[in-house]
Amino acid sequence: MLRREKLLFGCAIFMAVSTVILYFINFHAGFSNDASDWGSFGSYLAGTITIPFSFLTLYFIYKTYITTQQTLTSNTISTRITEAHSAIKEASNFVEESLDSSVEFIDGKITFRELHIDLNYFKHVPLLIPNDKHFTHRYKISVAKPFLCLYDFLKSAESEFGITPTIRFYKIRYQWLINLHNEYKLGVLDIPKHGITSKQMEEYFYNIN
Repeated sequence: MLRREKLLFGCAIFMAVSTVILYFINFHAGFSNDASDWGSFGSYLAGTITIPFSFLTLYFIYKTYITTQQTLTSNTISTRITEAHSAIKEASNFVEESLDSSVEFIDGKITFRELHIDLNYFKHVPLLIPNDKHFTHRYKISVAKPFLCLYDFLKSAESEFGITPTIRFYKIRYQWLINLHNEYKLGVLDIPKHGITSKQMEEYFYNIN
């Protein structure tokens, strides 16, 4: 593109110089002292040089407009990506804080993070989910809800901007959580009314191509 602009500018200069040279060759043997000659020369230049330079000026104005629009579009997209990444990070913080909240479990209090890490504890969860309403409520509020929020932000951002390094990082970071839920068939991450299953979520989190 820069080569084209140099070529256009070079052609305009060539036309201007050629026009002046042709004028002096055809109408004068040298510089005139007559004001009317200079007036005629000015009219000649206005009719021959102004037009190509006007087109050249319009071309550069158009190029400036296009470049400005592209910059604005790029800045807008960059801002939206930054906002999407911020929302994902906030959702991740929500997950982390929720996993660190504690719940009464068997013989004492335990955090949801410890519960998910120690499978000797976690294997009891599939039995408690359908039978203990208090535990099920706490589990959905402290684990399922923040994870679904993160999933929603990740999927929305990826559908709009593609899989950025930030999106890839958070998908990999929480693969273990959705995998654990499906391995023990908890079902608390399923949302039938929206047609979302925990298996679909797992496929999403493991699809990082």
